[in-house]
Amino acid sequence: MTKEDLINSISAETGYLKVVVSNVLEEVFKHIINAVSNSERVQFTNFGTFYAKNAADRSVYDFKNKSSVKYPARIVPAFKPGKVFKESVESNGRQ
Repeated sequence: MTKEDLINSISAETGYLKVVVSNVLEEVFKHIINAVSNSERVQFTNFGTFYAKNAADRSVYDFKNKSSVKYPARIVPAFKPGKVFKESVESNGRQ
């Protein structure tokens, strides 16, 4: 599903104009990004939590140069699905 598909679906189910749904969705994304960028957790009950996590430095092999390249530690965005989300995916995955 793309963002456009989501906007179309929400618009069809709620009756709101696509432009209104798009603007609300963009604001939600903006606030999630700003909060996670400031090391805040954004939690939606039964859906999941967006947060920033520390990724340790690591070494990877560069096949082109045939040498090991070290990536420094950094902070990356992460998402942990909630219980209802996990259970829904798990139950739909078993067919």
